[in-house]
Amino acid sequence: MPISKIDINEAPANAAWQDDEGFWAKLEEAGADPECDIRRLLRVVLNRWAPLILLNLAQEPRRFGELRRRIPTLSQKVMTQNLRALEEAGLVSRSVVNTSPPKVTYALTREAAPLIEQLMQIAAWANVHTAGG
Repeated sequence: MPISKIDINEAPANAAWQDDEGFWAKLEEAGADPECDIRRLLRVVLNRWAPLILLNLAQEPRRFGELRRRIPTLSQKVMTQNLRALEEAGLVSRSVVNTSPPKVTYALTREAAPLIEQLMQIAAWANVHTAGG
């Protein structure tokens, strides 16, 4: 399903997940376990950049530099942090070919497929509901 109206390479400036610590603090106040598996996964997936990285990898496996070109407002440091977190969560795989310099490719895992479907539905919903705004 193509994303026609939303640029998946730009995170919105007013993204709800930017206030990450406030959101998680409110969950803790409500009695949520700070170390539960779902919460740890949501922390990875609902940050500002992870959805953009995942949607770009959904199209095809990509090298680090290619991801950086596709999401130019994302710094190298933050890209690295997000890719490592997504890899630890089991959503992204990293393959290294020992050449000089090493060729590193990132791809989605099978576990990420259902999540990508949901992200695509959210993007489609946003296209419909932000069309006039």
